[in-house]
Amino acid sequence: MKKLLLVLLFCLSFFTSKAQINLILDPSLEDHYYIYNPLFSPYCDSSDFFPKYWASPNSGSPDYYHIHSNCYFPWWPYTCCIPNNFRGHQVPKEGNGYYFLATINYYEAYDTTRQEESIIGELSQPLMANKTYCLSFYLNQAEQFDLLIDQIGVFFSNTNYYTPFSTIDSIPQLVIHFGKFFKDTTNWVLFTGKYTASGGEKYITFGTFEAQKPYSFDHLYPPDSCTYPPCAQNESGIFIDMVSLYDCTGFYYEAEAGENRELCKGEETTLGWDENTARTFKWSVVSGDSTSLSNDSLPRPTVSPQQTTVYALYVVDEYVQEHFDTVTVEVIDCENPVFVPNIFSPNGDGQNDVLYVRSTYIKELKNFRVFNRWGEEIFQCRTSTGLSMTLEECGWDGTYHGEDAPVGVYAYYVEAVLLNGETVVKRGNVTLVR
Repeated sequence: MKKLLLVLLFCLSFFTSKAQINLILDPSLEDHYYIYNPLFSPYCDSSDFFPKYWASPNSGSPDYYHIHSNCYFPWWPYTCCIPNNFRGHQVPKEGNGYYFLATINYYEAYDTTRQEESIIGELSQPLMANKTYCLSFYLNQAEQFDLLIDQIGVFFSNTNYYTPFSTIDSIPQLVIHFGKFFKDTTNWVLFTGKYTASGGEKYITFGTFEAQKPYSFDHLYPPDSCTYPPCAQNESGIFIDMVSLYDCTGFYYEAEAGENRELCKGEETTLGWDENTARTFKWSVVSGDSTSLSNDSLPRPTVSPQQTTVYALYVVDEYVQEHFDTVTVEVIDCENPVFVPNIFSPNGDGQNDVLYVRSTYIKELKNFRVFNRWGEEIFQCRTSTGLSMTLEECGWDGTYHGEDAPVGVYAYYVEAVLLNGETVVKRGNVTLVR
């Protein structure tokens, strides 16, 4: 039923997503005014670039960077060029421009933080009340700033406001938390959120707000290794690019890597189910045969792992929202009629949580025993029927005396009678991970 629902939703979204438009007027921060300004020579190429649809909503001065056609001295640390600029080295996520925001400033003498810079952008049309909108944007940590902030605020407003003060007292409807402090100075990282509109919102602001205080922060560099110039010790700075806002009311999508499965060594299987070209797919190997994934960007890759392998699927849908799923392909040596995995993870995620004897040839499982590193028996089970359902009932869940067994290597012993009457004995080791 779940798979049928996903297929129906896939078909529905495929035909409806084409009508959706990005409501951000200038999502990649490209549109700008070009004004000749000889005062900046030779730092920028004797000109200024001013974005048409983005500006500062307060007294802060966020920096707009654009690839210049004739940039002087690109090696100079104070240049306004891309990819080299006063704030760091970074190419745009898309197009030729991006913004820099100094989000907070920390005053050591008073042990207090102050919000710094924000940007406000215009939407192509007002938001509709009670509609759900999917927001996404890319951030990159500027390497010339030492402080790392753990969140950014997003404020939707009906008017294009400006305050001559450094503080913005508005309460952001969205606060996007980075989880751990955001430290990536190399890659653009996608952040997403959803917003239910009140109605009439026509502008969007990114930055820090008084309502977010107290700001939590960490440090990018070891003590005394960030010195000015060019590195600012008491400020946090991020680049922002590729902003998207879509009406995604009623839209539902779930990444589906496929059902867990077993196959004989040497066989192949196809993962996933979704082939919508409006979405971006990225596969990776969590554990197992890393060479089995030859093309990680196919919606449905075909793999032939030589050992049990866990694959992860990362999908960015047409609303630039992220989705994840995993699938385990258990590889069995079909020439050996009794198989026991060499690793299992009883962590409660519903995948590979219990250690079982695997076989379709067993008539009677006479003994299945597990021992710890000191030779102490910590699990024992047997069954008189070779049906898979019965074997599934005879498994070790990674506990001993009601407590979680420690991570490590355990020995097992299997004695089984096959359908042809032959008795086989198998010994080996299994690694418990969590």
